[in-house]
Amino acid sequence: MGVKVLGDPNNAKHCSSDIIISNLNNAAKKIGIYDDNGYNIVYDCIGNSHGHNPDAFIVVYELIFPAFILNQVYPKPMFGVSRDNVEFMKQGGYPDNLCNLAHLGVDTNVWQFREKQKIQGKFRLLGIGESNTRGGLELVVRNFCEEFANSNSVELYLRDRNAAPIFKQWVQQQANIHNVTIIHDDRHLENFEEEKDIFYSADAAICLNKSSTWNLRTIESMSTGTPLIVIPYAGPRDYSIDNESAIHVQYDLSDIDLNVLNSLQQIGLKNYLFNPQMHPQIPVWSMPNNDSVKEKMREVVENSDLRNKVSIGGAEYVKQFTWEKSVEKLYDTMLSYQDRE
Repeated sequence: MGVKVLGDPNNAKHCSSDIIISNLNNAAKKIGIYDDNGYNIVYDCIGNSHGHNPDAFIVVYELIFPAFILNQVYPKPMFGVSRDNVEFMKQGGYPDNLCNLAHLGVDTNVWQFREKQKIQGKFRLLGIGESNTRGGLELVVRNFCEEFANSNSVELYLRDRNAAPIFKQWVQQQANIHNVTIIHDDRHLENFEEEKDIFYSADAAICLNKSSTWNLRTIESMSTGTPLIVIPYAGPRDYSIDNESAIHVQYDLSDIDLNVLNSLQQIGLKNYLFNPQMHPQIPVWSMPNNDSVKEKMREVVENSDLRNKVSIGGAEYVKQFTWEKSVEKLYDTMLSYQDRE
């Protein structure tokens, strides 16, 4: 008996869930453990089964687990995609013996390393995120604008996706107020070559997702040799080493409150999952320290030695996070659950 990973049948092509599910199933086929009639494992952010009858779930919610997720998934085995993810499952009340870890991965044959060749022109900082589902891009924009106000040597390229018009307007307003260049790319790309070119054209990248899990774009950024600034929390804490494979910003775990959510929604950011009124246990954000963000932005722009070190170190470090290892862990764990029974 092998494994098969399932998800929402309505997933858009090349959305993160579609990419993850495809990569896991392709890896299972590659190593000979894919089975249409084997263990069915559903990948979903909050534990929806999408009409399947799964044997287990991969749940990628990184906040303190709210009760509705546990109620939807119990009593199925649940896999987290980071050490913090698994600990939150346990803190939320899920049985220890049903919690396990299954890192996701990167295909380094697709996301290939390319040495950075700085040419004349503006330094391009790539902002990674999704304003329609995760918080963090507004912090990238605010800190960039404040740190590089009136600068004509640095530009911010936002790799957003399906941004709300009001958020795009807000970003442009901030750029105008601070006299900086911001390129806001919110296309939904279905071509890896275009996506890779965005990484290759960037001198460095930053991701401040406050509630993210294993962010595909960050580990792909590292694989392409794009130096990365990131919050060392949840997924990034597992696959990055400060000043070796990535650059870390300081952060605090902060409670989410309605005032914060309302202020974000007013500029077009959506955070459907994080309303504290939905959860008996109030979730938290990993809130980056603004001074630290500005300091690291400035450092990555001005310190070419650090950029080169992190570029090479990040690409080398992520080679250990393969899709084959991930699906093999899923398979071995499901066998162990069967043995227990």
